[in-house]
Amino acid sequence: MDVLPPGAPACTTGDLEADTDAFYDALTALIRLYMLRNRERVCSRGLSVTECYALDAVVRLGALTVTGLAGEMGLNKSTASRVADALEARGLVERRRDLENYRVRLLVPTGTGAALNDEVVADVKAEHRALLAGFDYTTRAETVRLLHAVTAAAAPRIRAAGSACCTDTGS
Repeated sequence: MDVLPPGAPACTTGDLEADTDAFYDALTALIRLYMLRNRERVCSRGLSVTECYALDAVVRLGALTVTGLAGEMGLNKSTASRVADALEARGLVERRRDLENYRVRLLVPTGTGAALNDEVVADVKAEHRALLAGFDYTTRAETVRLLHAVTAAAAPRIRAAGSACCTDTGS
């Protein structure tokens, strides 16, 4: 399968600048595609895309403060608070007191929230399965490895840039 669109540069020269250009083009195209796809289809169960990501974070991480949610999602605390309020109003998360510090309120998933998140994740994984089916095992494995490596390399830079909004103060 030829995976490069017509005219797309490939990383074949060994030149870091040319490879950077090719990486930029490929990653930007992928991000744009994912950001601009039908948002209603991405999370069609009455939630916004941001609410879907927030619910997933709470389910994956178990219990988060609003500030922790803001840090996880790269949002400011007031936006994370509004998202948490919306999820709580729908019965998808609840706020509980932290047993170690009663001043701290934790967001925890409800059974309904966890079940809804499982459905959303299953839908997205089905899309990914269909996408990956066209590639051989080696390509799939290297793609996953590369995505993890790029994410790990980018995360400290991105988090450092947003660290002013994302420091957990226990609220």
